[in-house]
Amino acid sequence: MEDWYPVYALKERLKGVALEIVEKVMERIEKGETEIEKNALGFNSNSLKSTLRRHPEIGLFLNLRE
Repeated sequence: MEDWYPVYALKERLKGVALEIVEKVMERIEKGETEIEKNALGFNSNSLKSTLRRHPEIGLFLNLRE
């Protein structure tokens, strides 16, 4: 059995840098980009990696938006 989370609930859990990451990625997706380089988001790569590790809901949210 898989966990189920409504998409809006995933985004509601995000704060600070985690929320900024999702908003920047979503903005680029809405503009039609299909591939986004990590360094193009404007975050330090170590900060980005640690935030993604601490907040697995970022990946869940973005995967559900495809």
